[in-house]
Amino acid sequence: MKTLIAIMATLTLLLGAHSQADDNLSQAELNQMLAPVALYPDTVLSHLLIASTYPLEVVQAERWASQNTHREGDDAVNAVDHKNWDPSVKALVAFPDLLERMAEDLDWTQSLGEAFLYDEAAVLATVQDLRQRAYEAGNLRTTEHQEVVRQKQTIIIEPRVSEVIYIPYYDTRVVYGPWYWHNYQPVRWHHPSHGYWHAGVFWSHGTRISSHFYFSSFHWSNHHVVVVDIHSGHHRPRFHSGRSVVRYRDAKRWHHSPTHRRGVEYRRATVRKQYATPARQERSHRIHSGGGNRAQGLEHRMKERSRASTDNRRAHADHAAGRKQPSVNRQHGRDQDQHSRMERRTLPDRQERATRSDRANTDRTKADRTKTRTPERTTERRRSTVDIGSPKRRDARSDRIHQSRGTPQRQQRSPNNFGNQSLQRSNRQRMERSGGRTTSERGSNRRTTRDR
Repeated sequence: MKTLIAIMATLTLLLGAHSQADDNLSQAELNQMLAPVALYPDTVLSHLLIASTYPLEVVQAERWASQNTHREGDDAVNAVDHKNWDPSVKALVAFPDLLERMAEDLDWTQSLGEAFLYDEAAVLATVQDLRQRAYEAGNLRTTEHQEVVRQKQTIIIEPRVSEVIYIPYYDTRVVYGPWYWHNYQPVRWHHPSHGYWHAGVFWSHGTRISSHFYFSSFHWSNHHVVVVDIHSGHHRPRFHSGRSVVRYRDAKRWHHSPTHRRGVEYRRATVRKQYATPARQERSHRIHSGGGNRAQGLEHRMKERSRASTDNRRAHADHAAGRKQPSVNRQHGRDQDQHSRMERRTLPDRQERATRSDRANTDRTKADRTKTRTPERTTERRRSTVDIGSPKRRDARSDRIHQSRGTPQRQQRSPNNFGNQSLQRSNRQRMERSGGRTTSERGSNRRTTRDR
């Protein structure tokens, strides 16, 4: 169920279905939003604020943590080192309960992230205001879990032991004393199932981390977050508190990376104008201007699919029970009638096209026959070169000539009709031999009789 809620919330973020929020948040809204996390250790809170600007990666990290419950603390952080996530998102993998709350309440996560992007100094000032209230109420003191350092008007919270971090869960309606904004009650998180109560605060079990966990913290005097890039280069500096990160010479102010946003729309117009690309700004303008109400379209498609699935199940049940479905058969009959009408409508056109095609083929055949007709001199030359051999050889030679010229083959003549002249010549020679006279003698006898 939690995974389904996270998926639906992620889709809502990607589709930009929420209405555009007002850029200017009131102090009451900031106090309401930051109440459950203002008393976290500085390093953990700085990671949380940075990660809240990348809500989709938070969801991905929470899923990974829920599937790898056997990894804890620094072991889990090292296991996701190859992931293409922001370093602060990777650092929060050591605290799966915290990631679970951020992933379940994505609306809070995204609102906090965009408030941090819009006015970083105001967010940090609100954190100090809430800490002052908890300190004045007597609910923020140094304990065995944390060290509270007060410097003028600034309160710094660090782990009592740098290698072990405890996350506090507290009732926001009590720990800050009287709450002055009745219309904006503080956000309250339920404590996890494992841990223990101490001095009115529920503490999670200690999480062991390494010195590489400390690479971001608050520069309270300048009202912004600083980071140290420990993930590039061979030399990785080691820190043991957030104050040591701030004092490091290569510490730089943190800057938001839209790449890790991974397509999630910015709600605030000022933030969107600052970080979104021109193409994404145009798409976001169409969504927020009402040009494409994608949420309603998605809801309509889901209803249609649900209705179609219900109809299919009902039809399957009717078929299994042996009941007839007149509506389906009637619709099938209408489809067949429409198909028949279309066939009758297009039949004359198809017949006319077939007649035209036959005429064209006939004309093309006549033209080919005219072009391939053999001239007389070619015929005479062929007759003169034909071998006067056996009838089969001459017939085969004639067929090959016709095939090479592309002319229709002559009808094959029978051997009885082939070579009649040769047969007649043979008969005359046989008759002359039987009479005992040659052709020259017969001719001389005819002349002698004529003279007489």
